[in-house]
Amino acid sequence: MPRLPLARLLLVLAAAVLLSSCARSIKEAGVGGRGVPTRPAGSRPPATSAPPTTARHRAPESPAHQVAAAWVRSVRAFYLAGEREDPTYRPLVSSFVEGSPALEQTLSWLTMLEDAGVVAPGRFRVGAVHLVHLGASSATLTGCTWDTGSVYRATGAPAPVSLGGGAGLTSSVAVLRRVDRTWLVWSDRTSSVSSPSTKGPCHGF
Repeated sequence: MPRLPLARLLLVLAAAVLLSSCARSIKEAGVGGRGVPTRPAGSRPPATSAPPTTARHRAPESPAHQVAAAWVRSVRAFYLAGEREDPTYRPLVSSFVEGSPALEQTLSWLTMLEDAGVVAPGRFRVGAVHLVHLGASSATLTGCTWDTGSVYRATGAPAPVSLGGGAGLTSSVAVLRRVDRTWLVWSDRTSSVSSPSTKGPCHGF
């Protein structure tokens, strides 16, 4: 076999090996000169951070909504305090302005029920809130409640009307004051309503 073709073949093979080595080096270096980091065999890929998400913020409640919600919470806490036989139920006490007429009257009423062995009704509704006045530090609203009436704890029998017995409607005219950016009940004038057809806060309730 002639030597010249063999020499050429060896040169071609050497060139091929050199080109393959160069191509591998270029691939590892990456386009633009920034290399792709290698990982040991069997290792997990590096964790990729999720794209940033935009947090959804609730729109701040309007002052009118804050006032209405504060009164509703106070009334609900009143019923819970009566059901628990706990006149000093913290959520109730904290819903009033400290030393306010409404707080004193409420504590007296619940204490009287407790002494008589009477508990608040288990079923009630609160609503029909209408804002009459809204100022920077005080607000007035009307609202309505309905309940099944207080009962004696021992027997479950209805309590007399003087102790909140008997199902019925009660209208409210409440004054709230803003204390440390929180709306609290200052006074709450209530009265019994004979029918939802009667004009006033409980009309249609």
